[in-house]
Amino acid sequence: MSVISVAGIIWVIFNITTKTETYFGCLFRKITTIPCPSCGSTRSVMCILEGKPGEAVIANPFGYIITGAMIILPLWLLIDLILWKDTLHRQYKNMERQAKRKAVYIPVIIIFIANWIWNIIKYK
Repeated sequence: MSVISVAGIIWVIFNITTKTETYFGCLFRKITTIPCPSCGSTRSVMCILEGKPGEAVIANPFGYIITGAMIILPLWLLIDLILWKDTLHRQYKNMERQAKRKAVYIPVIIIFIANWIWNIIKYK
């Protein structure tokens, strides 16, 4: 999890410092011509960090979740390492158990599909 967060942070820093959005792009979109549910996430995170919250929502609302995770998870892991605790791991396991409940996974799937529809409509 920490490796993914660090990779995401490096990717965002690269995009902000080079001021480019001409990167490899979404493989799913290149193959199917349909944007995936996460299309626009990098742009959304960049907008959040640049203080453009409205543009971030338009790019991809999931950008807020991703930004929060990229900030909180590495800090949480660092605190756990310093204090010799495993609170992040325990919370992850708890969330994994909760995600198996219909009351949780059905709304998550609906939100995921709604975001995908948003991306498809937005990119037409």
